[in-house]
Amino acid sequence: FLPNDVKPPVKEAQQYWSLRIWFTQGHEQTFRVQDFELHAYFYSTMNSTVNETTYVSSDHAELEIGAEEKNAFKCSDSALGFVDATVNLKNLKVIAFANLNSTDFPKEQQFEQCSLDVRTSDIVPIIVGACLAGLVIAVLIAYLIGRARAKRQGYASV
Repeated sequence: FLPNDVKPPVKEAQQYWSLRIWFTQGHEQTFRVQDFELHAYFYSTMNSTVNETTYVSSDHAELEIGAEEKNAFKCSDSALGFVDATVNLKNLKVIAFANLNSTDFPKEQQFEQCSLDVRTSDIVPIIVGACLAGLVIAVLIAYLIGRARAKRQGYASV
């Protein structure tokens, strides 16, 4: 693959970047990412001091990529953390250990979404807020009624 907005010179057109991802089978998940590396080739137009390099995964990289049972994984925006580099992946779709006859996912394939894509409903916080507001108003009304009754009974304040 080539990075976004990069067109290699004609002499270097056969030198591509490669991203390798190794998957493993987990106990609670059918698959998860075990390791990854990026081999980058820097073209003469990039003004780099080295021609090519291999980035390895960072020990501190937090990966959410994985799915249970026969599901695939998708995320609108995900990142792979390398030592001294980061690769942002847009509209990522991954399935491991599957024998597919094409580069397209089956139409009936179920996907698990990353936590950034899972939207929580706005209805629950609105209902909770309305209930709390109603409770505050009910307590205020009860206080005002109690105060008005106390004045009518003729108690004197000290």
